[in-house]
Amino acid sequence: MDAPKARKGFGSKTLWIRVLEGADDIFQVLVALALLITAALVFWDLMVKLLGGVARGEQILQLAYQLIHDALLVLIILELVWTAVGYLRSRTLPLEPFLIVAVIASVRRLLFLGVQTVEGEIQVMMLWDIAIHTMMVLIFALALYAVRKSRKFLSFPPGPETSKGGRMS
Repeated sequence: MDAPKARKGFGSKTLWIRVLEGADDIFQVLVALALLITAALVFWDLMVKLLGGVARGEQILQLAYQLIHDALLVLIILELVWTAVGYLRSRTLPLEPFLIVAVIASVRRLLFLGVQTVEGEIQVMMLWDIAIHTMMVLIFALALYAVRKSRKFLSFPPGPETSKGGRMS
């Protein structure tokens, strides 16, 4: 007995699905390029602020804070670029880059709060903000650890960020 014929468009990719996937790829590349340009502009601004601050004789502590703050922003942007690249390679959206971005963003906030407490008086809300972001860093770090450890116990093939020629996060 013959197998029933599949309706047109079922069982294989239809033209519309291929068009939408192609459009998605184009937008993923455009977003990644826009993020790279943004990272380059932030880095350029960082260098201009650093050199200008040193030339004007600004306080080193404030310059160092600004340098770290902006450098962490560049790392966040680059992690998002690698997320887009990983998606284009594997068609899966890994969790790890988002956890890494969350850790970096929380650390940036903690640095900002730390500078505020050095420059002025400590307020109760600021202490709560510091406590919450510290807990967030710990929770995201534990989640990242759990995701990475789960690869050993689950039979998932390595993603684009850990396969040969890929990026290790």
